[in-house]
Amino acid sequence: MRRIIQTQRLDANGTNAWGLYLNLDHISSVYYERSDKTCRVLMQDGTVYTIAHSVSEILEIIREQNARTLRTDVESFCNTYDLNTDREPISRLLQVIK
Repeated sequence: MRRIIQTQRLDANGTNAWGLYLNLDHISSVYYERSDKTCRVLMQDGTVYTIAHSVSEILEIIREQNARTLRTDVESFCNTYDLNTDREPISRLLQVIK
């Protein structure tokens, strides 16, 4: 499953350029740029985006998306296995959560 978040990209002047969708699995870091007081997202391929959200807002969006992903994974696991009768159900559940 691809884990995507939506934010707004800023252009060089700091105005809203357009919507930006980021794959969480490709984000290397989120940081604050002191020189122009903006939030930046560094992707694994080296691309840097200046975004309209603050660092704390982006981290909260990522946290919420991770919680949704975990909840979906656990629900899927529970629908697949009968936790009352299946052998080693807790160890399998823990593998899904990792």
